[in-house]
Amino acid sequence: MPTSRMSERTIRFLILMIFLAAAMETDIYLPAFPDMMAAFNTDETMIQRVLSFNFLGICLASLIYGPLSDAIGRRKVLNIGYGFFIAGSLGCVFADTIEMLIFWRFLQGFGSAACMIIGAAMVFDLYKEEKAAEIVSDLNSLVVSIIAFAPMLGGWINYQLDTPTTLCLLPYLPSRRGLSASLNCRNLFL
Repeated sequence: MPTSRMSERTIRFLILMIFLAAAMETDIYLPAFPDMMAAFNTDETMIQRVLSFNFLGICLASLIYGPLSDAIGRRKVLNIGYGFFIAGSLGCVFADTIEMLIFWRFLQGFGSAACMIIGAAMVFDLYKEEKAAEIVSDLNSLVVSIIAFAPMLGGWINYQLDTPTTLCLLPYLPSRRGLSASLNCRNLFL
């Protein structure tokens, strides 16, 4: 059951935000693949590895986060995962080679798995079985919609701005200068 400090609506919103980060990171940059091939002067195989290694990170971390969160607590593991996710996202922004981008996407996926694993565990920790199943069903419907919407959003961002901007939005870090049509994302952090 929800705690007395937070309403059920607030808890649902927070869990949705946890799932949102994981769902968006895998698909938002897919329309930028052709631009990434040109920017990194590489071929389709290497660009596809960017996605493959991200999924590898998600899969490997999924085996670790569940038991680890049972042992040391959900919040600690979720924070560790967010740390990996943010580090991986920032690494993607500053990657100079395709190999470095692949490494950072692996780390990003490793971190985003915490969102999915811990988010689902939190639902079952907070609610009884029937209510938890209802919430997970709602979350799954929303996640599918987010996954379908992410490439469209990523394509628009890539068209209007540039590829690094798409990668920059993943950690949801605020900029000091704001967005403009001529934005170069790397300058946000300088």
